[in-house]
Amino acid sequence: MLANSLSLLRMGLVPVLLWSLHRDDSGLSSLSAALLISAAATDWLDGAVARRLGQVSRLGRILDPLADKLLVGSLGIALVYWRGFPLWLVVLQLFRDTAIVAVGLLLLRSRAVVLDASRAGKLATASMLLTIFSYLFDLGETLQVLAAAATAALLLLSSVGYGRSLRQVLGKP
Repeated sequence: MLANSLSLLRMGLVPVLLWSLHRDDSGLSSLSAALLISAAATDWLDGAVARRLGQVSRLGRILDPLADKLLVGSLGIALVYWRGFPLWLVVLQLFRDTAIVAVGLLLLRSRAVVLDASRAGKLATASMLLTIFSYLFDLGETLQVLAAAATAALLLLSSVGYGRSLRQVLGKP
């Protein structure tokens, strides 16, 4: 399916993007920018294609958020070292994502249930990508701080939402 192929492409772009960014000594090369934009575009495209072509699948509901977590987590960790990205934000992202993946695996094994990505979760991922862009393109400290704060708020909000979804699946009020 095309949608799942786009998620797999995003996963495959991660090491190439990291390699390219690592080679960028000063500024952002055209190759790194193109790879970053391509990876971000596949995030939007895979969902749009799945809905438009009726290719929404259980595998796709797992692959898409997994690809997002791999892309955002890897970039965040790398940028802490290469561009002064806030470590606390990466830790918050990784903590939330690890909890989602762990709970998701338990639900998949024990109840054959795959939790859908929430709107707040999608917004948090988009916000994190925008925050990453602000550091990669050096868009200024004020914008970087505002983007990081908005991302943190969305990460916390989406965590609460995922907690509520989990309670509903478990049948607890």
